[in-house]
Amino acid sequence: MLKSKLVLSIILIVACLAQLFSCVFQGNFQNAFMIGLAPSDYGLEISKFLPLLLPVCFILFFTSGSIENLKQGYGKMLIVRNYSKTVLILKRCLNNFIALICIVLFQFIIFFVARESMTPVESGTLKSLIMYFLTIFSLIVIQSLLEISIPAHIVNIGIFIYCFIAYYLVQNFVDAPIWKMLLFPSLMFGMQNGAVSGESIYYGYLLFIVALNALCIFILNLRFKKTDIF
Repeated sequence: MLKSKLVLSIILIVACLAQLFSCVFQGNFQNAFMIGLAPSDYGLEISKFLPLLLPVCFILFFTSGSIENLKQGYGKMLIVRNYSKTVLILKRCLNNFIALICIVLFQFIIFFVARESMTPVESGTLKSLIMYFLTIFSLIVIQSLLEISIPAHIVNIGIFIYCFIAYYLVQNFVDAPIWKMLLFPSLMFGMQNGAVSGESIYYGYLLFIVALNALCIFILNLRFKKTDIF
């Protein structure tokens, strides 16, 4: 387990450095992980905005298998020790929440240290960071929900592909709020959720993401209660 965490930590560092290199090369902090891309900068060039999604891939693999382990590993032992399934799920979500805080703070520190190499964004950084965090947390909860019935590695691949397609479509082809909600992974970037441009729709998106998290945790709890642990 320790070796796995070390490998994943190295992957995160490499992913952040790849993002940083991309940002410095472009000379614009608006291309940082929590800000997103301006359509005029990248257009349809996939290779230029793909580095922004690398940490998301890391995070999904970092949180992968948590529900699968509960179903087939030590979950039965925890139930025997008088844990209710609801408490078990809530603790798992809390652990993932705390782990995500640490990861996002690490990302932020890297870009904060290197901010002088890039053109700063005048406003919206905090709002972008909040939306980035909550959007990725919703992906983690959905990951846990799907792991109840689908192998973890397939879930990871599927969610990452969905993130890529969602951001690509919103970046280049669709702009209506309803599409951004359906393709919600794109909302993790400030150029798409209105945090940087100051659009009032940002708070609507924020409410949507919070409601999505609550709904997914509720459904996850209901599904897990009906799941056999063996």
